[in-house]
Amino acid sequence: MNVCPRQFVEVQEQVQKGEDVIAVEKEYFDVDHAELGGLIAARWHVPVQLQEVIRLHHRSDTSDNLMVSVVRLANAVTNSIYSSNIESVGRLLDAINIDEQIQRRLATHEELEPQPE
Repeated sequence: MNVCPRQFVEVQEQVQKGEDVIAVEKEYFDVDHAELGGLIAARWHVPVQLQEVIRLHHRSDTSDNLMVSVVRLANAVTNSIYSSNIESVGRLLDAINIDEQIQRRLATHEELEPQPE
């Protein structure tokens, strides 16, 4: 963010208005965070399978890759939670069978306490 703070803020504003994050990042930076993350992971010698997950986590044509699908699901949950659309959060968490109390806390951004084992 120190390199392009104004552009970063503009990207975030467009995404909050409903624009696609990948398209907006490419428009501003000629690369998106998934591609860049994959390049950084390769440079850091992260295992190739994880590099692929990082690089592909926004692609809808990767449903045959379990790890990519799990990251895409986590991304969808996160986006729903931070969209402040409590109804969509509830539907999503219902679909993946998350406890109702945890759903309510996530939907209201309430901090979750660790559960005793």
